[in-house]
Amino acid sequence: MDKKADFLKNHADPVTCFDQLREQPCPVQVNNQHWPLMRHQDVVTALLDPDTFSNQVSSHLHIPNGMDPPKHGPYRATLDPFFTAERMAEFQPIATAIARNVLSTLPRASNVDVMKCWATPYAVQILAAFMGWPRRYQRPLVDWIKAQQRATHDQDRRALQRLANTFDSTIREIIGLRKNSGHYQDVTAELCQLKVNGRPLDDEEIISIIRNWTVGELGTIAAAMGSLVVFLAKHPNLQTMLRSRTDLIDYSVDEILRIDAPLLSQRRRTTCPVHIGGDDLDQDTEVTILWSAANRDPRVFQQPTQFRFDREPELSLLYGKGIHRCPGEPFARLVMNTFVQEMLSMYPAIDLAVTKPLRAKFPSGGYEKAYIHNPSLKKRRR
Repeated sequence: MDKKADFLKNHADPVTCFDQLREQPCPVQVNNQHWPLMRHQDVVTALLDPDTFSNQVSSHLHIPNGMDPPKHGPYRATLDPFFTAERMAEFQPIATAIARNVLSTLPRASNVDVMKCWATPYAVQILAAFMGWPRRYQRPLVDWIKAQQRATHDQDRRALQRLANTFDSTIREIIGLRKNSGHYQDVTAELCQLKVNGRPLDDEEIISIIRNWTVGELGTIAAAMGSLVVFLAKHPNLQTMLRSRTDLIDYSVDEILRIDAPLLSQRRRTTCPVHIGGDDLDQDTEVTILWSAANRDPRVFQQPTQFRFDREPELSLLYGKGIHRCPGEPFARLVMNTFVQEMLSMYPAIDLAVTKPLRAKFPSGGYEKAYIHNPSLKKRRR
C-alpha cells in the first residue's frame, strides 16, 4: 500500500496517524526500498540485531550512532564518560540556573508560545552551556535549526547541503580556537583531545560528534519540553501531585514522552534478506523505526494513550534499546527533569490557552506552536 507519504502529508497529527497505520491489516510502505517498523515487538527485534539491521544508512559520517560493530564500540566507549553520574552532578547547578532564567523570562502578553519562549531557548542554552560555547553562537544556532527544519520538510537537498556546509564552518571555527589555545577548558576542548584506538580524532570526526550532540539533540530536547508542558497543562491533577511528589517526576517525564514521542523515527538498513512482522524484506531495504508507534502499541501498553503509574519502565523505547541506546540519556533526563521541577515549583498553575496547539510536521515531533496562559501574571510560588 503506497499511501503512507500522502497520508502523512495531509494529516495534522503524525502520532495518531502512525497509530492508525500500525493497526492496518495490510503492511504500509513508501516504496519497495523503504519499510516502516511500527509494532513494539518488531522494533525491539531490529534494535537487538545490529548485524541484520545496520545503523550505517548515510554516506555522511555519523559518530557513533551511524556506525556498526566492531567500529562502533571504541567510539562509544570513548564518548560514554562524558555522561557519567559524576559529570551530570557537576552540571546540575548550571542546568537549574538556566531553567530558572528561561522560565522567568516571559513577555507581558496574556498568552505565550511555549516553543518560542521556553522550549527552544532552554534547549539552545542548555546545550551551549554543556558544550562550553559563548552566547554569540546561540542565536545563529536557533536560526540554523529553523532553516534546516524547513529544508527537511520541503525535501530541499540543495538547501540542506548549504546548511550543512555553514554548520561545519562554524564548528571548524570553534574547534580551531580550542586546538590553538590552552585557555579553553570545556567539553568541546576535551573532544579535541580525544583518542580512539590510540590515535587522535581528526576534524571530521570531531565535527560529526558535535553535530550529533547539538543539531541532533536541539530539536529533540525542544520538542520534549513542549510536549511535557502541554501534557501537564492538560492534566492539572498530575501537576498538583508532582509538586508534592518530586520523586515521581522522572517516571512521569518518561511516561509523558512515551505517549508523545519527541523523536518520531530513525533509520536502519537490512544487511541480508530478513523476515520480520510477517513480511519478507530484501537486502539493503531501508527500514524506518517509528518510535511513537512502537511506544503506543496496545499489545504491550494497555490503554497506550493514557498516563499510568503502573507501567514497566524497561518496556519503553524512549531512549532506544541495545548497543545504540541513547548515550546522552543521563543528560536528557537531567535537563528535562530539572525544567519540569523548576516550572512546577515556580508557578502554581500551568494552563493551556484557548488556541489549540499546532503539531509539528513530520519528521519533527512535538509541537510547532503551543500557547499557555502567561503564568508570570499569576502569583509565583517563590
